[in-house]
Amino acid sequence: MADKVYRHQSSTFRRKEGVWVMKIRAESHYEAGLHHGAMLKLAGHPVYKFSQNLFHIFWLDTTYFLLRKSFQALQIAEEYRDEIRGISDATGIPMRRLMVANFMFDVFKGGIFCSTFNFFAPDALIARNTDTFGWLAWLSLRYEATIVFRTSVAGHLTFSQVGFALSVGVINGYNACGIALNNHMVSNPVKTRNHISRAVPTVLQFRKIMEEARNLEEVKSQLSDVCLTYPAVTLLTDCKNRTSAIFESVPGQHNFEPISQPYQACTMHFVTEKMSALSRGAFAGSKLRLNFMNKALQEKDFLDVQAASDVLKNTCHGLRRRRGGKSLTNKGTFQSFICLPMKDVLIISNGKKLPVSLNGEYVCIDFKQDL
Repeated sequence: MADKVYRHQSSTFRRKEGVWVMKIRAESHYEAGLHHGAMLKLAGHPVYKFSQNLFHIFWLDTTYFLLRKSFQALQIAEEYRDEIRGISDATGIPMRRLMVANFMFDVFKGGIFCSTFNFFAPDALIARNTDTFGWLAWLSLRYEATIVFRTSVAGHLTFSQVGFALSVGVINGYNACGIALNNHMVSNPVKTRNHISRAVPTVLQFRKIMEEARNLEEVKSQLSDVCLTYPAVTLLTDCKNRTSAIFESVPGQHNFEPISQPYQACTMHFVTEKMSALSRGAFAGSKLRLNFMNKALQEKDFLDVQAASDVLKNTCHGLRRRRGGKSLTNKGTFQSFICLPMKDVLIISNGKKLPVSLNGEYVCIDFKQDL
C-alpha cells in the first residue's frame, strides 16, 4: 500500500518507508510557512499534536517568558519572520512558541553534537550523524520531529535538508548549485556572548546561504561581516568543483579556511590555527571521533554509500554519549544520513530507536524521481 500524500496547493507531504518528506513550492516565504504548517496539521503529524498538549504549551510559554529578552534580541530577517508567521497562521501555534521551537539552540548555545565528513571519489558524498542529549534525542524520535525538506521559494535557489517540523532554519543541506553545509555546535569556547544584541540566528544565516550562494566565494562573502549567535564549526562543500572549506566562529570572531585534500571531517571543536586557542573544556570525545574519521578516510581511494554508512555506524569507543560521545554512533544519535548532491539523492536512516544508525534501514530519497 502506497503512503498517503498530503497536499496543500503546489506542496506535498508524505511518509516514505518511515521517513517524513516534505516538498514545499511557494511564491513567497510566508506562503512556504503556510504550506509547511497546513500540511503538518492536515497529516496530524506528531509534532503538531505535541504543540497542542497543555504540558508542552506550559513548557514552551515558560521558556519564552524566562528568555524573552534573548529571543527578542535576535536579528531575524523579515522574510523568515514572515515564514514563521505563515506556520503560525496555518497551525494556530502562537509566534512566541514557534520562536522557541526555531531558535532555542541559538539562545542556549548548545545541544547539537555532530560528526560529518565529505569525500570526492567517485562522486561528491557527504555523510553525517546528528547527536544530542539522550532525552532530547528520545523526544525527537518519539514525536518524529525529523523531516526531509525540499524547499523552493520563487526567486531563490532550491535546496534540500534534513530538518525539523515547525523549523525554518538550516543546520545541514545542499542547494541546486551543489553548495552544501553542515554545522556543528562548539561547546564551552572562550568567547560566547559577544555582540549578542545584534546577532543573527545561525540557522537563518545558513538558510540564506542555501537559498542564495552559488559558490564558496559567495558563502565566504555572506559570512564575512555577520555576527552569528552560537560558536560553531561548519563544513562547507562545493560539490560541483569538488572543493571544501572550514568556517569556524564565535560571536564576533571567525575564520574561513579552504581545504585542498580530497576529503574533510568535522566534529565539535575548533581545528584551525587561528581558532583552536578558543576551544576549552572537555573535547576528548570530539577529538576521538575526528581522529577516527581522518584515519578511515585516509585509507580509502574511493567511498561509496555502503562504505560511508559503515563509517557512520562505527562504535569503536563505545555507545556512551557523555559530552558529545566518543564514537560516531552513540546513544544520542537521532539522525544518520548520506547526501549525493550532484545526483540529488539523500539516504537517511528510518530508525525509531536510538541510535538510529544501528536500528533502522537507510531509505533512499531520489528527488528527481520521488518528488
